[in-house]
Amino acid sequence: MGILKKGDKVRVKSIEWYNKNSPEDNGVGTTGNTFVTDMKIYCGREAIITNYVSDYNFHIDIDDGSWGWTIGMVETDMEMNGESIFKFGDFYVRVNLDTKTIFPEFFDTYQEAKDYEYK
Repeated sequence: MGILKKGDKVRVKSIEWYNKNSPEDNGVGTTGNTFVTDMKIYCGREAIITNYVSDYNFHIDIDDGSWGWTIGMVETDMEMNGESIFKFGDFYVRVNLDTKTIFPEFFDTYQEAKDYEYK
């Protein structure tokens, strides 16, 4: 399973992302699957991961499980809040993407960084 899990909230990437990466409207290749033209109707919509069908492909609730989605096709809940996690040497750090600042804590695992609640 990937860094996302069943029950996680995601947002399908924007139509602008699709148009930029598929100028001829023939789909966008991502690790593990292709974002095809018929998936465009979900661009920008929020969804919940319902289950994993392989290590990289999962289903979401807004399409009744019709498509296999990958992390390259969606924004995570952290990204929706302007944050992301990066591996920095042997550690993981959280970054505010809007202010381009690194949070002061270092984490041993991605999940620790994701689950940590700043006060």
